[in-house]
Amino acid sequence: QQKFISDYPTDSQIVIRSICDRKAIECDRLDDLEIDLVDIELNISSEDLIKIIEELIDNAFKYSTTGTKVSLNSQIVNSQWMLTIEDRGRGMSKEQIADIGAYMQFDRQRYEQQGMGLGLVIARTLIEFYGGTIKVQSQEKLGTKMAIVIPI
Repeated sequence: QQKFISDYPTDSQIVIRSICDRKAIECDRLDDLEIDLVDIELNISSEDLIKIIEELIDNAFKYSTTGTKVSLNSQIVNSQWMLTIEDRGRGMSKEQIADIGAYMQFDRQRYEQQGMGLGLVIARTLIEFYGGTIKVQSQEKLGTKMAIVIPI
């Protein structure tokens, strides 16, 4: 029987914490990071989990101001792993949330973002590959909350 990389469990807590710490240090925002994670092994390749978290935590730091919290919380609910990433940044309008797609960057002229805007699309595609969903809740000028749910 052939084994695939996703057949091996990934210790989510270790992977997520190390990515978040690294990104917080890069952004000089270690004091802004709050993490509360359950210890669980997920049937997700570590490479895919790394990519998902890197894209989402990068956005959380990029679109929020130094001195405001970026929070990660995970829990197990009804045999599903739920991870929330929340920032108190500029937020998105309902239209922007509806338009999340490839090559979509919001207010690029005003905020001068780098990259092509594929981060959320990549994360969403990987999450859906593992049977999960991602939901975005946001209010302009108040922040954004990303909720990932993946079956365990």
